[in-house]
Amino acid sequence: MAVVAALGLVAAGRTAEDRLVLVAGILAWVVGLGLPLVGII
Repeated sequence: MAVVAALGLVAAGRTAEDRLVLVAGILAWVVGLGLPLVGII
């Protein structure tokens, strides 16, 4: 659900720069959560 909401925010971005900032933030968030999970597994 968080991913869907994030994609919705990206789609609703008013400018290309807004979208880039949101995408960068989402990617950083996913990587930040993903790496520790992979490390634990």
